[in-house]
Amino acid sequence: MQDAKQLAGVLAALVLGACGEGDLLTLGERTELPVAAGEFGNVVRVEEVSVGGEDDENPTLTDDMLQIYFNSERDGGADGSDVWFAERSSLDEDFGEPRPLGGWSDEGSDSSPAVSGDGLTLWLAHEVESDGDSEATTDVRMVVRETTSEPDWQGPVSVQGLNTSADERPRPLGQGGVVMPLSRRVETDAGDTLWQTLLARRVGDAEFSEPVLLSELVEPDVSVVDGFLSFDGLTLVFKYQPPDEDGDLYWAKRSSVDAAFVGATAVPGADVNTDADERDPWLSPDGTVLYFASDREGDAMDVFRAELVSD
Repeated sequence: MQDAKQLAGVLAALVLGACGEGDLLTLGERTELPVAAGEFGNVVRVEEVSVGGEDDENPTLTDDMLQIYFNSERDGGADGSDVWFAERSSLDEDFGEPRPLGGWSDEGSDSSPAVSGDGLTLWLAHEVESDGDSEATTDVRMVVRETTSEPDWQGPVSVQGLNTSADERPRPLGQGGVVMPLSRRVETDAGDTLWQTLLARRVGDAEFSEPVLLSELVEPDVSVVDGFLSFDGLTLVFKYQPPDEDGDLYWAKRSSVDAAFVGATAVPGADVNTDADERDPWLSPDGTVLYFASDREGDAMDVFRAELVSD
């Protein structure tokens, strides 16, 4: 395992190789893509990464959709890790046999993988082991690698600016690769807990500005969690879960990256939301492919894919 100093060296090398002196490297920054319109259909279970009877959830993919990272209960993996990944060589192929990533700590576990569009950075929710006197909480950490063919990730390091005494879970960066939608668990005045979504802008290799609560999406006793921000930063897809109900996939839009989100509605498509629990949305950079998790086919969560059917 590499320590924080070695990881910083790798990050510095990546920065120097990609930009000039004094410039901030924006990992995953891309040219603007067209906005897709229509509704999602052709919903199918991604058989090759879903195991019957075991939870498979939190799917996130690289921009080219050739690598998928997800949580799985299968086997536990090396060092008890529940983060798995699978690859394919083209979009016309199924993903290959999933493999565990392995753990990055002897104390605690990693989950909620959020991979960068270029596949070189992986953010994780790290849960420390409880000391028996208090509940374990999760913090956001990251690991990096130099190429997508490199099997070994270097790190981890704690991500600065995101973590508090509450639970935080990372989601992939949107808005051109510079803004993270962050899920945070909070306690209500009634003593219950729910999840809220915040946005944090990346300001360094392993540092973000203070997360800003999306107050326009806050409702009493309702969890807004698993937020995914589109490439243009104008659409947020998330899990909307009222009390004592399963979640559905919703989205909200805004007119500019400086405006508030308005008009939260269910993600269009008759087969996207069901009476079961839908969560963990991931939207392709062009907005035409939606991956998510659902337990619609049994008691366990599986990974599903939907395609945009244009108007």
